[in-house]
Amino acid sequence: MINYHTPRFKTSEVARAAGLNPVTLRAYFARGHFDVPGLDRAEADGDGLPNKFSLRDALLFAVAADLIAAGVSPSAAYRAGLQFAHTGTMDRLPAHLFPKGLTLLIHRPKSGHTKIIKSGVHLDLGKALAAVPEETRDPVIIVDLTNVHSIVRAALNV
Repeated sequence: MINYHTPRFKTSEVARAAGLNPVTLRAYFARGHFDVPGLDRAEADGDGLPNKFSLRDALLFAVAADLIAAGVSPSAAYRAGLQFAHTGTMDRLPAHLFPKGLTLLIHRPKSGHTKIIKSGVHLDLGKALAAVPEETRDPVIIVDLTNVHSIVRAALNV
């Protein structure tokens, strides 16, 4: 069974697994764009970063990195990533994938609406678009969480 919650990875390891430069990850923390929910600051280093991160944290940062690459601000990308890494449903635990099919994050950058959906092998675009409310002309960004999960786990040897 995969342990998503125990902090055991260094900053440099989670940054690289997430597709970020470690300096960039530290900068996101320093500027207040990223945080670690539930972090005991006594366990943090001098920069306010924890000494170790969990797999769940690494997945959160990877989702945020993908959204940032698509043009979403770091703070908004982080908040959207929280929807996957720290929010679950009856069918999916936080940071876990749905048991069957693809797990996708649907994000509307202007409104900030984010939804995690499951899809078959072929994406039902109508379902994806209907997953988050439409406000004026708000584009949709889709992140393949199944792929993100696989890449991060491989990079961390989990």
